[in-house]
Parts: sequence; C-alpha cells; structure tokens
Amino acid sequence: MKKKGKKKKIKIWVILLFIAIIFSICGYITYKKVSTYSFKPGLKEVEINTKHKISEFIKAIKNAEIVNKDEEKTFSKLGEEKIKIVIKNKVVKNKEEYIKVKVVDTINPEIEAKDNYSINVGDQIDLLKEVVVTDNSKEEIKAEIVGEYNPEKAGTYNLKYKATDSSNNSTEKELTLVVKEKPKQTTTTKVSSSSKYYIKVNLTQNVVMVYQKDDNGQYTILVKTFVASVGDGKQGVSRYTPVGKFTVGAKYEQLSLKGGVWGHYTTQIYKAIWFHSVPYYSKPDKQGNWNNLEYEEYNKLGSPASAGCVRLAVRDSKWIYDNIPKGTTVEVYESASLPEGVTKPAAIKIDVNDTEKRGWDPTDTNPNNPWNK
Repeated sequence: MKKKGKKKKIKIWVILLFIAIIFSICGYITYKKVSTYSFKPGLKEVEINTKHKISEFIKAIKNAEIVNKDEEKTFSKLGEEKIKIVIKNKVVKNKEEYIKVKVVDTINPEIEAKDNYSINVGDQIDLLKEVVVTDNSKEEIKAEIVGEYNPEKAGTYNLKYKATDSSNNSTEKELTLVVKEKPKQTTTTKVSSSSKYYIKVNLTQNVVMVYQKDDNGQYTILVKTFVASVGDGKQGVSRYTPVGKFTVGAKYEQLSLKGGVWGHYTTQIYKAIWFHSVPYYSKPDKQGNWNNLEYEEYNKLGSPASAGCVRLAVRDSKWIYDNIPKGTTVEVYESASLPEGVTKPAAIKIDVNDTEKRGWDPTDTNPNNPWNK
C-alpha cells in the first residue's frame, strides 16, 4: 500500500512539473513576441550642413516606438556618421540602436559676379575682385577665370567664372570682357566757351570730377573730386546710370525720389537722373533739420547703390547745387581707371549703432548736427 501511494505522489509531481514547463514555454514565447521589434531605415544620405529629425531616418517600425523621433541633428562633416535611435515598447525601455548615414555634398557652388566688363586697351582689371562664391559646405572657395584674354589687344572675350568645391561640384558663369581701342588722348575737353565747368562721372570708379578752364579756354584744371554711388543696375535695365554727355537742368533744394525717400540739393543730369544727397527717409523737420538719413546707404558711397542717380555726401551735392549753372556739360562714362592725377576720395563711414549721429550726414554743416559737436 505504501508503494502505491508513493507512485501516486510522483505522478502528481511530474504532472505539476510538466504544467510549469508548459507555462514557462508559453511565457517565454509571449515575452519574445512582446519584446521583439524591427524597423526599416529611412534616409541613408543627407546633404552637408542640413538639419533632420531622427524620425526621418526610420521608414517604418514594428512593435515599438521611437523615443527621440523629434530630436534634430545637424550634419556638418562629410563622411559616414552614426545616428542614435532610442526605442521602447512594453518590455524594452529606452534601448539604443545605431544606424549609419552618409553625409554628402552634391550641390554646386553659387557665383555672384558681374557678367560683363568694358575697358580700354592697356587698362588693368582684376576680374575676380568683386566675385563672391558661396556654397552649402560653407568652405571658402575661390573662383577662377576660364578662357584667355589680352587687355593689350582690342576685342570681345567670351570667358567664364568657375568655382569648384572640395566634393568636385562645379559651377560656371558666363563673362564677357570688351577691350576697346584706346581713344585718342587729348589733354583737353572742348565744350562751349560759355560753360565755366565741365563734369565727368566715372561709373566704374564711382567718382565725380569737376574741371575748370585753363588759360587756353580748355578744361584741364581739376577743381573738385567727389566720391559717389551710381546706379547698381545694368545698361538697358532699371537702376542704371546712362552713359553719354548731358547738360545740367533743373535744381531743387529738396526733391521726392523713387521709393518714397527725399534728396537734398538735387541737380538734374538727364530726365529722372540727378545729382543728390544720399536719400533721407523723410523731409526735414520743422526746424529744418535733415536728421532721418538712410545711413546704411550712406556707407555704400564709393560703390554702386542707387536707382540710377548719382548720390553724393550732402556737402558735395550742395557744392554742385550752388556752383554748377544750368547748361553745364556732364559726361558719364565707364573706365576701370581714373585720369592721371585723380585720386578717389575716401568715404566717411557711419556707425550704424550710434543712434545719436546715424540719422545725420557727417558733412552737413547744420550746427544741430551732432557730427559738428
């Protein structure tokens, strides 16, 4: 009887063990099913210096979610980079996975430059002086000139600017250089003997020169040299200062200009082209103070910036307004060089953070001008 009872206990124990094993297996299967996840990668390549959310690198995910999906990452170095993905589900808490992403540069540089130049035979010119190259890689890139030209030989030279970044992305921009026969040099300019002065405006150099007659009645004596800002557009397009010979016309001490701004001491050159001060945002106040200057435009004196007129410091526009009579000849031309003996004046610079002075022209002789204190 004892043996029979013992066998019965063993049988029950075996059954319980079997049940425990079954539960363990089921639990393990359930755990595996719940804890197992998978995902498909999304972006595999990104452009340098771009920003992306982590979610962009996962195309799909199963049985889990991305904890840091809204985190943004900026890629500033070319090559392979690891992206950390933080994953969680009912079982897994903040597990880190890593995927590889290739940082590339496939975008061409951009070239900002004039597309045409005109010089006389013998003139020296640096075609790369005003060229600006920008690139998404933020590296410093220098442009080069593709093609040959000879500033000592007249002709039209079809050239190109070329810029190449370190990833061998390249951009080209057309450039035309016209080398003209040098005009016969004369030491004088003959115009009507009734004109006291003769004015020359060099568009390339942004310089105004005023000449007076010598004893022979010829305009060889340089009286004044002004730094200016001429039109920043192209010939035949808006914002261009026309080339040619014109005669001084009307004069106004103040004149409303294009763009809702005001010019001080304006002298007409041709139609809507004037000598005038750097523009002001408004007319003078009740006390006659011109204290609302476009100071950022003032700091452009010496380079093209106007809509076609010839901008000057107010001291210089006043001199022309006061001294140049109607009918005076104004010759507007382009040349990379100034006449012998002429030096381009230096322009005064305004501190744009100086709220007391920046609204005033530094050359304005008004006693209320803080520049005069």
